[in-house]
Amino acid sequence: SLTLAQKKNIRDTASLLEENLQKIERATGQRFAFEADFPAIAAIASNDYKERIGELGHDRYLCELASALTKFCADPIKKQSVLDCVPTRKISLVIVTDRSAWERTAGGLSATICRSRVIDGVLTMEIMNKDFPYMPEQVGYDFDTVFAGTGPLTTAARSNIAEYAPQIEKMLQKLESATGVKMNLDVDHVELLNAMNERNQREHCDFIGEVVHFYLSVIVNSFTASIPKDDMNKEAFAEACTTKKIKIKIFADDAAYRAAHSEGG
Repeated sequence: SLTLAQKKNIRDTASLLEENLQKIERATGQRFAFEADFPAIAAIASNDYKERIGELGHDRYLCELASALTKFCADPIKKQSVLDCVPTRKISLVIVTDRSAWERTAGGLSATICRSRVIDGVLTMEIMNKDFPYMPEQVGYDFDTVFAGTGPLTTAARSNIAEYAPQIEKMLQKLESATGVKMNLDVDHVELLNAMNERNQREHCDFIGEVVHFYLSVIVNSFTASIPKDDMNKEAFAEACTTKKIKIKIFADDAAYRAAHSEGG
């Protein structure tokens, strides 16, 4: 059980708790609740913090989490991923005492101090007992992994697509200026990502927007360089590109590639 001094510290730091929850609300647009395993914290806290466990939970760790969420959620796509992954709108601080259990659930992360996990819809800060309260600034370092999303179109991939959308639009405008034809980009990002995964090109998947922009740039620069600026060439281009689409596609084999190129349009 907690001592009177510990209970008082928890009560006295309620204003810090509220301040940090408001920071999180500003970052996410949603109100979150916070809970901490204060008896577990009190059991392992160093002498300097034995009677300051409220400060540890409500400020030191929650403040770092609020700062990390503010930075992460500045990207609207990443912000939505947080809301999707944490439907309970709850945050928890727990102490892990079993090193073997910690390693079994690490999920490939090389976390040695603290880590974040979503457990039953709750954003959970886990700290190994031997490291508490060491380096709370490590909180949130793993958000890109925690909130990566599922399937090929990860949070990072969607963010990269949005980042390169304006540059892709500029390339399409450049092509229109050269050809007189307004073209649309037809690309199935999930199809491309699946193909990249099959080819063991996973390191490029988070940069799919940049990849699409690169190939579109090659196409546009080729056309703008090879088409003289006269009406006949522009008319020929318009007649050939009946669909007014540019499609980026990965083919399984040469036969499929040749068949697609015989279709025209």
